[in-house]
Amino acid sequence: MFSNVKVTDWWAIRDGFTGLGVKLLQANSPEDVCPNKPAKGARQSTYDIYCFVENWTALDELYAEFKENGAKIVIEPWIDSDSGPWKEFAIVDPDNYCIAFGGTNSL
Repeated sequence: MFSNVKVTDWWAIRDGFTGLGVKLLQANSPEDVCPNKPAKGARQSTYDIYCFVENWTALDELYAEFKENGAKIVIEPWIDSDSGPWKEFAIVDPDNYCIAFGGTNSL
């Protein structure tokens, strides 16, 4: 789907720095892994990092790419009509860090 994806020990970059770039930092030891805990009574994960995308087309493509590659989706795409409107979804990585992606529908 995305032809310009580069993953190294330090970066996951799509479409250079004009697309989406996330710097990956490995913990020194497993004891150092400490994702945010959901608030008491919360039904969904608490975000550890939030990535903004250009528009809903890009967001939908990113969601499809994650889903096709077996990512663990913890929050399915949803729209908050009162905020923009705003659309987002979230995944968790192997260490259970919750990574959210979202944006408005600007074209």
